[in-house]
Amino acid sequence: MNQRTIKSFGFYFTKSEESLFLIKLDNNRRMEIPMWSFYIYMSAFDENLTYYGGKFPEWEELTEDLISLNYDFKTNLEIYLQQFTDEQIKDFTFI
Repeated sequence: MNQRTIKSFGFYFTKSEESLFLIKLDNNRRMEIPMWSFYIYMSAFDENLTYYGGKFPEWEELTEDLISLNYDFKTNLEIYLQQFTDEQIKDFTFI
């Protein structure tokens, strides 16, 4: 398994569909990560995130608040990606 780094990332907020993190990996492939999936996975590593996140009724509200607090999304999204094998990353990404 390779260490994956993120070239860039963004946010796709919606009230009618699933909100996403949109990332571009160092190999120029792109991936969409559901916000709920990221936060549930990361809560296993960060009790403060679990406690703080519990104050928000929606993932989008938590994300907007963390943006205002300069939360290190890039590093934590890279941690999130490490759970996947190279084959899974290939399956989950697109050009």
